[in-house]
Amino acid sequence: MYAQEYTREEVVGGYQRIVDKELIEDITYSKNSLLDDYKRLNGFSAALEYNIRSWIGIVGEFGYGRTSPVLHYNIEFAAFPKSRTEYTRSQTSFLFGPRLSYRRGRFRVFGHALLGGNCVDRGFTHTITYADGSEDVNKSNQRYTGVATAFGGGLDVSLGKSISIRPVQLDLLTTYRSYDTHHGDYNQNQFRYFGGIAFKLGAVKR
Repeated sequence: MYAQEYTREEVVGGYQRIVDKELIEDITYSKNSLLDDYKRLNGFSAALEYNIRSWIGIVGEFGYGRTSPVLHYNIEFAAFPKSRTEYTRSQTSFLFGPRLSYRRGRFRVFGHALLGGNCVDRGFTHTITYADGSEDVNKSNQRYTGVATAFGGGLDVSLGKSISIRPVQLDLLTTYRSYDTHHGDYNQNQFRYFGGIAFKLGAVKR
């Protein structure tokens, strides 16, 4: 199959990690936070690909990531009142576009340019604890949607007629949206890693 055939359709699923610049900027007001632990969104991605020819196809992707750090304030000397802010953020993307491939034996190297949408849900829960044990809790939730693009590529390694592994797919994910009345329009660049398994649904002659 490696030299004479290629897969017409593929379904791919696996793990994705997004390194998120905006998240770092959002929480830098807290000098006590461990930023390196909170700058990544972990989740999953799934894709459906249709190969028109051995070297070109169309792909649609769905991705989801989430992070939930807890930030502490006023921790020196166990002073009261103590305050804590929990920050949650999730991101969902829908992307579609062409993908170019180069196949050699069991290996396939590909690159793509994808366009679609992005939705971000984020929230803050701020808790103040007083010396008598009582608490004040304030919550805020926001949602933003906008256009997204992804430029990148990866490597597939065939394990037979029905399955391949994808050890690496790397993308520059950029989102464009109207942020709010204070910040105005906002563009955000993210770095995305994906690794997973591809299931082949059919093979045709080159």
